[in-house]
Amino acid sequence: MTVRTYSPAIGIKVRLKVEDAANNTITCETEATTTVANAWETLTFDFASQATGTAVLDVTKSFNKVTIFFDFGTAGATVGTARTYYCDDVTFIGGTSGGGGGGGATYTPITFDDAALTYTLTGFGGAEDATVVTDPAGGANQVVKVVKSATAELWAGTTISTGANNSIPTLPFSATKKQISVRVWSPDAGIQVRLKVEDAADVTHTCETEATVTTAAGWQTLTFDFANQAAGTAALDLAFTYNKASIFFNFGVTGASVGAAKTYYLDDITFLP
Repeated sequence: MTVRTYSPAIGIKVRLKVEDAANNTITCETEATTTVANAWETLTFDFASQATGTAVLDVTKSFNKVTIFFDFGTAGATVGTARTYYCDDVTFIGGTSGGGGGGGATYTPITFDDAALTYTLTGFGGAEDATVVTDPAGGANQVVKVVKSATAELWAGTTISTGANNSIPTLPFSATKKQISVRVWSPDAGIQVRLKVEDAADVTHTCETEATVTTAAGWQTLTFDFANQAAGTAALDLAFTYNKASIFFNFGVTGASVGAAKTYYLDDITFLP
């Protein structure tokens, strides 16, 4: 897990404890150390390495309670004064329950703002020019800029990944949860945006669906419903693992037909509950 923290001092031990809210004998604890003073940083807590004298993580158990301890192991009297700490963005980065039908799993939105993650953008067919940039609308957040060239294929797209083999954490599709939202910015209204999910280890396991941009030169949130696959593509199979995602702006239209390169933006890839 990661947690953004703000500490007045460097070298502070921060402990994170997870447990079963219904059974406090089921726990695991681990620690990270602050490396900056009076500034935000993202600490990573690896529960594969439990704190000395605490229980090993048992993945057969339920962990649904989290507690954080700043300057763990040090009494206030030792420090000699009160200290103020801050925390934000408690994020699970280890993936979700594997395999299809993971309806009980949660999924952390891909926001492109997590300093602990490496965002890899793999373009193809004339959309190779893709980068993470500051929101052009004036926000401080990071977004993805995609340029579809004037010679792009109709299927030009970009794969977004945070893990090995162009993967993302497994999408927890279920019988009742089949939607993903993406914030997009397009210079034109009326274009089709296609979203494709697949198994990073088996490219024959795919599902694709589309949404239509209704706002020109402004941000909007599109919802992609994988219960309604695009014509000529495979239906969503809940027995499959889907842990790879690609987006296609103005799908079905070549760059030559448009006659110019077009720039698009995307942010906040979110699995809808």
